[in-house]
Amino acid sequence: YQRRHHRRLGRALPPPPPPPPRHSRTQQQRALMLRHLGLPTSFYRADIRCPVCGKTVPSDDTEFHLVMCLTKPKIDYNEDVLSEDKEAECAICLDDLSQGDTIARLPCLCIYHKGCIDDWFKRSRTCPQHPDDT
Repeated sequence: YQRRHHRRLGRALPPPPPPPPRHSRTQQQRALMLRHLGLPTSFYRADIRCPVCGKTVPSDDTEFHLVMCLTKPKIDYNEDVLSEDKEAECAICLDDLSQGDTIARLPCLCIYHKGCIDDWFKRSRTCPQHPDDT
């Protein structure tokens, strides 16, 4: 019995399985999508800073996050001209909201200078004071 047992142990072990492919199919699909969007494929290899909203996104969530950012609608707002001075300031530029200023009132009721919020929406599609609201 011991001889047979030692012979089994003396045999060479089977070779290890080959390493997984360097790029899985999912990574290849992600790279194609990023190329289609005009983004460098380096975006799928590590955490990225989203070019739409500026958030840092884990590489596993890159595709989902980019699709959500690119398809998220811009917030609509009501435009108006202030008829009197407000005891408030624009949270973007930190200047007072004054009579005659063109303002934008968002659905969350936040008020900003129209020019300030228009510039903000070029970088982000959320209210500056309520970024997690949808």
